[in-house]
Amino acid sequence: METILNDATKVINGDIRWQNDEDHSPTVEFFVSVDCESGYPLRIRGSYNAKCQNLGFSMILGGNGRIYGLDIGTDHHNPKQINGNVGKLHKHIWKNAYKDKFAYRPNDIAAGANEVVKAWQEFCVEANITHCGTLEEPFPASLFPATGGSQ
Repeated sequence: METILNDATKVINGDIRWQNDEDHSPTVEFFVSVDCESGYPLRIRGSYNAKCQNLGFSMILGGNGRIYGLDIGTDHHNPKQINGNVGKLHKHIWKNAYKDKFAYRPNDIAAGANEVVKAWQEFCVEANITHCGTLEEPFPASLFPATGGSQ
């Protein structure tokens, strides 16, 4: 998996637009294909929930699942054999013994969950992905149904 992460030929061509998730929750998401010279079947899944302030980007290898990911706003607990709780800002990296369940606290991510485009740019740098296009901002929170109170 390290070979895939280090492959600097990974590229995403085109603009990325968020879509409503299939469960009609406040989460929006996207899926895009990643091209690379090695031909690995790679995709990226992005998800964002403005209501909960959760943001995630996952690199998915066809047939294996997530091999790398960035999560902001969602607490993660590693398997108890390793270092327990890693917090709300963490990266997942494939380990044969734990698959995608291993995560660690990064010191190179400055973006918060509400800084979606900045987090995307940091993710792409870390994952050695060139994005030839733009990531649109997620839908404004005003598009989500209001909860509580009167209008």
